[in-house]
Amino acid sequence: MTVAALSSSPDLRQRRNLPTYPSTLNFTSPSMNSLRCREGLVGANLSEEEANAILQQLADKDKDNKKTWSRVFVERYLLDKNWYYPKRPNRPDLKRAWAYFEHVTLPRHFTGEQTVDTKFRRAEPGEHEKETELYDPFRTPQQAFVEWGVGIDLYFISVWCFAIFMFIAACMNIPSMMFYSSEEYNGDPSAVALSEETENLPFDLKASAICSNFRWVVCSDCTPEQWNRDPTRFATAEDGTILVLRNFCNGTQGTNAFTNYATLIFAIIWISLVSLYLRARGVRFDEDKITTSDYSVNVKNPPPDAYDPEEWHNFFSQFATDGDQVTCVTVTLDNEELVANTFYYRNFRSQLLRKIPVDTDVDNEEATRAAIKKYLDDNGSPYYIESGCIGWILKTLVVPPCNLFNMFLPADKLYDKMCVLKKKIIELQEKEYKVSQVFVTFETEHGQRAALSALQLGLLDVLTVNKKAVTQNCLFRDTLLHVVQPAEPNAVRWLDLDDTPLKIFTMCLITFLVNVLFIAFATVCIYFARQNVGPFFSGILVTTFNSTIPQAIKLIMMFEPHQNEGGFQRSLYLNITLFRWVLTAIVPQVITPHTSTLASDSSDLLPTIRGILVSECWLTPLLRLSDYMTNAKKHIIAPRAQNQEDMMLWFQGTFYNLGERYTDLTKILFVVFYYSSLFPFVFVYGFIILFIQYFVDRFSLFRLWGWNPQLGAELATFSRKYMILGCLAAFAIMSSFIYAQFPYDNVCDPSEPVNGAAGSYAGVTLADGVLVNEGSENAGIVVVSQDTEVAFCDQSRSGSDEFWFPATKRVQGDGPLTWFTNEQARITAVYGWTSVVIVAFLVIYLFGRSAGDLAMFIFTGVYQPEGEPQNIDFSSNLNIFGYVPQLKYVGHPFPYICCDIDDLDQDLIGWNDASHSYDYYNLIFEIPHKSQRRTIRMEKNTREFPTIADSPEYASLIKSSQQSLDSTENDPAKEGKTLRGRKTPLYSIIKHYPTKWQLALREQWRNQQV
Repeated sequence: MTVAALSSSPDLRQRRNLPTYPSTLNFTSPSMNSLRCREGLVGANLSEEEANAILQQLADKDKDNKKTWSRVFVERYLLDKNWYYPKRPNRPDLKRAWAYFEHVTLPRHFTGEQTVDTKFRRAEPGEHEKETELYDPFRTPQQAFVEWGVGIDLYFISVWCFAIFMFIAACMNIPSMMFYSSEEYNGDPSAVALSEETENLPFDLKASAICSNFRWVVCSDCTPEQWNRDPTRFATAEDGTILVLRNFCNGTQGTNAFTNYATLIFAIIWISLVSLYLRARGVRFDEDKITTSDYSVNVKNPPPDAYDPEEWHNFFSQFATDGDQVTCVTVTLDNEELVANTFYYRNFRSQLLRKIPVDTDVDNEEATRAAIKKYLDDNGSPYYIESGCIGWILKTLVVPPCNLFNMFLPADKLYDKMCVLKKKIIELQEKEYKVSQVFVTFETEHGQRAALSALQLGLLDVLTVNKKAVTQNCLFRDTLLHVVQPAEPNAVRWLDLDDTPLKIFTMCLITFLVNVLFIAFATVCIYFARQNVGPFFSGILVTTFNSTIPQAIKLIMMFEPHQNEGGFQRSLYLNITLFRWVLTAIVPQVITPHTSTLASDSSDLLPTIRGILVSECWLTPLLRLSDYMTNAKKHIIAPRAQNQEDMMLWFQGTFYNLGERYTDLTKILFVVFYYSSLFPFVFVYGFIILFIQYFVDRFSLFRLWGWNPQLGAELATFSRKYMILGCLAAFAIMSSFIYAQFPYDNVCDPSEPVNGAAGSYAGVTLADGVLVNEGSENAGIVVVSQDTEVAFCDQSRSGSDEFWFPATKRVQGDGPLTWFTNEQARITAVYGWTSVVIVAFLVIYLFGRSAGDLAMFIFTGVYQPEGEPQNIDFSSNLNIFGYVPQLKYVGHPFPYICCDIDDLDQDLIGWNDASHSYDYYNLIFEIPHKSQRRTIRMEKNTREFPTIADSPEYASLIKSSQQSLDSTENDPAKEGKTLRGRKTPLYSIIKHYPTKWQLALREQWRNQQV
């Protein structure tokens, strides 16, 4: 009887509350296996033939109305096309690959008779005994998103809530739109000389602050240098009279300002309510779904020689009372370089063995070189590349640059790299490694909370080694421990655990500086595009940069170390948000002359913002739906793969990043809030963009994106606490600035005006020598209606000596030249001091709270338990796993283990490949060291046994390993070393301490085997 069978017995289920094991298809090779196997899946061990037969069965029974559109199109129209799917002997089955994509990569849910709670329960990848179907991108209810984790659930709720906000705000701003398009703002049309650009404005810009009432006035004291950023507003008559353009639009009326102010207050209320709702939803989800982190603690500063898990078990057992115990201990080492190089070696070896016979002994160079020569003679290329246009493109434009990233390497190059890596790994195996961090998992939440409460320390206590901060029994080897609650096992970045805060900060700073260079480059490109080809194409360029440069940022951030996925996501969020906020909202304003703010030319501010938003409405979703990289893999590379396994590797789905998705949300909020007082129609665009984003991302989640580690509410919390509140602050501050800078013409009436300026002036030329109104019958002739002369006064923030916050009447200074009207002074006073209150509140809420948390972190510690313990034992919950050091890599279906797990309960690993043992994915067997107790891999899957050590073949493998190492045991050169040539462990250590009922269950199982 297997463990799975025992777990279904009534008496055991009462104690463990175990779920029934679903029947899951786990394919035979890494690419032909489910991307994720949760809930301790055992399943039947399948041969490659059996897995392929089941997959073929799934491919045959799928109906067209249950397939993806692209699969139907390919099967109907492209499979028989030689240019798409080249015909060749023994070509792999593309129909089977598409079935793999839909049944393993894409999410599916159970069908048939289901309760309300289980109707949309996500099926395990490869489920083949129960009926399943793909999630519908448009009809799947919101509550189904919890199957992807609380992070995804909160993201989609956030997008939908702010789309609703945009719609309501657009309705609220209808009076502002009517005001800007009325005579009340622009003046009497009969007295206004409209330019051709103003007359032909689209309806949305007519409802903006673009001013159509501008006239020439005399300014005898003005100089060309004062208008050097906008020379089209400065002219000289043939008699030497200086003329400048003045705006006569009245943008500081109460109607417009009141509407915008009401929208600000509504935004404050809405964001507060949404934040409370999201927080409550996150807490409810956290209480409903217990995770490994709820049972565990993380020691950040263990003694470097504290290798023994027994010592850690004994120390933390003092916090486990009333039947509690320490269940698992993981001791990690600073062997990142060794593990990383071993992983690269494994990757190259896997690629090589997909080209040459799998039984080739790669340690035998002569045999391996011979196999490689035969392969190259037979194939000549790692992929079938036919003649013709597509073949030429692949050979000349695709394969060579991919070779630089170790993709599509020929077999001989792969083996050369393996030889170099092997030599380096053998050298690294001789180094001594220290303990970097320790993870301890208790059987109950009470034990974890007791440990965190007792060991809570301030940073100052840790740095000064203040042993009086805790009781004597809380000192480990007379050492203070820095203990925190860890991230989830699948969110730990195991290769970065040994990186110091200084290294992390340095790499983050480098990434930030590179990001600044990207911003500068994009700014220059956008400026020249706007000047030469207009706002429509510059908007397309902004959207293109917003989509492509973040991909480059993500590549650079691969070198940025973070100890958990949450920290990496936050850093990515900040970098991409900085780029998108600056490029989309701030750069257009910076490169636009102040006096062109209300102008209607295609290169001016508001037409540019409109061009960006229009592009966001169609180009951004189009780029996302095109999924060009993944589609190239599925439609160009996969049909030319040499074998079925290679073909499956290209059907893994698109890797998505939740932090990047949040940046698209906050980018739109920031732009809309930034320009809402000048361009109220932005709320309409905001609604359209977020509405489209919501459904495009739904479609992507169900049809395009591959599996990604589940994230908690950290990003949602970070977003609403900092980014969304930052958008709100921008709303208040920028609105006050905008109203304070009206009328945006840098023209003021002097306190002692000079009369007699009205009249007709001839030969009026602009700064570049071109006649005003050139090409018309009134070329060079300007009629000035204002009889008094004006003076120059810089109305921009950059031209004032005053501090511009708050933006009230005082910013125009105490001189004789002023531009504020009485109504404008009242509006800016209200807005300016409101912005002060909002900013002060946000500073107190964010930094005051953070300062308090920082003070607690430095002096006392900040641990506070959230929610009530659920009173469910760790070992009774098969939905959670242990802290097993593993390496996850995009495009690889299973992670790679990097520690000895022979005695570990296999339910703690968190995934299973029914056709391979865990040794197949364990890096310690790639180039085994003589210090390992076992150097020979277990070939068969061992999930039917409690541990690997319980399998029948285990004893013989141990004996064979020892026999092969007998010659090194008595080597005089190794005298004094305790681990066959080593004083310290080579790889991280994990030890499981089963509960009494688990031990009894194992004993019962062993007796039944006998």
